[in-house]
Amino acid sequence: MFENILNKLVKRIEEKKGLSIFARQRSKFEGWLKVELVDILKSKNKDVRIEHSIGKKKVDVFFDNYLIELKTVTTNYKYDNVEKKFCAITDNIDGIINDICKIINKKNYKKAILFVVFPLSDEDKWKKHLNKIDKKIGDKKILFKEIEFCFKNSKIPGKLYFYLFN
Repeated sequence: MFENILNKLVKRIEEKKGLSIFARQRSKFEGWLKVELVDILKSKNKDVRIEHSIGKKKVDVFFDNYLIELKTVTTNYKYDNVEKKFCAITDNIDGIINDICKIINKKNYKKAILFVVFPLSDEDKWKKHLNKIDKKIGDKKILFKEIEFCFKNSKIPGKLYFYLFN
């Protein structure tokens, strides 16, 4: 199920001309990502809730007993035609880890984190950040997906990551 959803989401990222402006300016688009994910889930007749309360915490997207947190991560890696901007990658990774901590101990739910990283031109530097996320999820990981893409008309590379865990 998730492979189809993620592929549709990546296709939407690749098709939207406006997102290349976000990529060139190293701007986040988490709200747009949430709208598109919800649209894809609704097209599959899922009963979707956004900003759903689970105890004292809110989760970005909830459906069929799945809790999903979303993030967009901008890097400070040099890339042609992308504005030079200081982006604290460690702050972005801390945000992902905080979202994982928010839901990882919620019993009776399936949990996921979905995030997009761009521009992604230095795989070696990025791997250490991805390892932190892997370590936090640990042996609770059920499924991991990594899908490469480029923003339309810009050739700026990014990746979508998805972890499903229990």
